[in-house]
Amino acid sequence: MFITPTMLGSLIAGVACWLLFWYGVSHVDSIPYLNQYLSRKMIMDWIRKNPQLALIITELINVGMHGLGSAAGVLFTVAGTFVNATMILGVAPAQGFISNALQKHIT
Repeated sequence: MFITPTMLGSLIAGVACWLLFWYGVSHVDSIPYLNQYLSRKMIMDWIRKNPQLALIITELINVGMHGLGSAAGVLFTVAGTFVNATMILGVAPAQGFISNALQKHIT
């Protein structure tokens, strides 16, 4: 399989799209009106408690939005899957571990 410029663009776009989503999650505290109901800590705690469900939900959104009809769509979805899995299974638990370690160190 050759990686064409279109396919490479789809990979980059998939990564960028989901990184923007996770950036929004990490800055939900600064969104007016929404911050009255949600907080970053609340979302990240839920993700840490339910990583499989969080990954399934993000993948349903990912496949639902971009589909599997073309090679470019598949690569966009694969890139999104990689970013989501990294955030849910890697970054979120690491943030929780660091946060807990800092809380123990401060008190």
